[in-house]
Amino acid sequence: MEYIIKSNSYRLSKDKINELTLGIEKDNISYFDLNIDSINVILEEASYNSLFDSKKAIIVYNSNIFGTKYEYKDDLELLEKYLNNSNSNTILIFLSDSISLKKKCVKMIKDNDHLFELSMPIKDDLNDKIKDYLSKYNYKIENKALTKLINNLDSNYDYILNELDKVMLVKKDYLINLDDIEKYTISIKSDNIFDFVNVIIKKDTKKIKEYLDNYIYEKLEPAILFSNIANQYRLIYVVKNLVKNGYSEKKIAEELDIHPYRVKIAYENSFNYRDKELIDILLSIGEYDEKIKSGLLDKYVALKVFLLNL
Repeated sequence: MEYIIKSNSYRLSKDKINELTLGIEKDNISYFDLNIDSINVILEEASYNSLFDSKKAIIVYNSNIFGTKYEYKDDLELLEKYLNNSNSNTILIFLSDSISLKKKCVKMIKDNDHLFELSMPIKDDLNDKIKDYLSKYNYKIENKALTKLINNLDSNYDYILNELDKVMLVKKDYLINLDDIEKYTISIKSDNIFDFVNVIIKKDTKKIKEYLDNYIYEKLEPAILFSNIANQYRLIYVVKNLVKNGYSEKKIAEELDIHPYRVKIAYENSFNYRDKELIDILLSIGEYDEKIKSGLLDKYVALKVFLLNL
């Protein structure tokens, strides 16, 4: 079975992946990244049956081949061929930020009701989602506390659930109030994450340690940090190579559909890295991510080791 998940939320993506891979052993779940791994390698793995013919799952991050910006004709032809004769023992899940319904592979998967577009909840929907999440654990939250939490975390669903997980570890009376939010949760704006990633890119060891110590103390989910770090390194790599091919910063911003300032910063930072170094860093993030998911490495240890090895 083949699926595409489009989402800007790692929590929603994770929940859907868990739902789709329910009953599959952890050892039979593997992870790939289409910014690093070729579609050939992924499809070969998908076609392969284990000795005991057991079910397995393959999770493919950054599946840009489904997007609107580029054709990826050769890759899509290979995938289409696989879809016409797929391995019934393999669950193949692609995660993508962008999808074009004009692409035949996307249409084939969508026609089987296997395309999921999951957006972060906002406004009233966000409030309801948070309350629903808490109710699973028999918790409730006061309205003032909920408003404070949402404002402190820029209405970011992923950050909010991460903080609520922390509160529920220490709060035993099942009612979360304003004092609990002020005492046990952090206030973090998107600018703070951007600043942290920026000091990593600039290799400012002293500031990296300051941010990291604070995030570990506040128990910020490393998956959030790894995701933002990886996204910035990918952007640097793409911008660096597009500039080599004669693209202007303005044209790159238009092609990637991002703010020109992000392109400017990425281009400035690109002078600090060789292509191979960027690829090695992205590969390293993928390896740490897999070790965390498979339980081989503590997520905070993984983040520390990654940053120390930069």
